[in-house]
Amino acid sequence: MRLGWNEIELLKALAREQCPKVSSSQRLRLELLGLVVDSARGLMLTPAGRAAARDARPTVHEQFEKPDRPLDAAGRKRMLDRVVPTTW
Repeated sequence: MRLGWNEIELLKALAREQCPKVSSSQRLRLELLGLVVDSARGLMLTPAGRAAARDARPTVHEQFEKPDRPLDAAGRKRMLDRVVPTTW
């Protein structure tokens, strides 16, 4: 299973018992992966979700992205702020 940087941050926020904003498509994806359960108390991590939040590492491609870059009005990362990796 391959998680994006924003999904890793969502899982880490849920592990800290914060209440992040999660879009319905991300909620469905995380639910189908078995990482979260949508209950009456809200979005809750499964044991697999806790392990994924604890052990998640960015992929080689995502190491060149800034995880704290600003978001647009829809909550997406702005494409112009991407760091392009160079070859040596």
